[in-house]
Amino acid sequence: MELKPFLSVPAGELIFRPLFALTLSSRWSPQTQRKLLEISTLLLPRVPHSVIRSVTLGDRSAERVSVGATEHGRAVLYLHGGAYIVGSPTTHRALTTTLARAAGA
Repeated sequence: MELKPFLSVPAGELIFRPLFALTLSSRWSPQTQRKLLEISTLLLPRVPHSVIRSVTLGDRSAERVSVGATEHGRAVLYLHGGAYIVGSPTTHRALTTTLARAAGA
């Protein structure tokens, strides 16, 4: 299965570099940075046929993401490494749905 990117790397850099510079500025509190990032995700195209379910893992909110047909018994556990301060499942949904689609998981 060939996966085509939603944006080319140059187009992504053109859009997201200034956006991240603004939203991740030290002048904003982490709470404000998170809200700004969550709003900015509205600009990203959705992966077709993605299904997002809220779940709890180890007393923490998480999402179970699947895209189209998946192979039973296969999963990808994605843990964001940003010190769990600014990012959220919403801010990384484009990445997690793309990983789920690529892995068939």
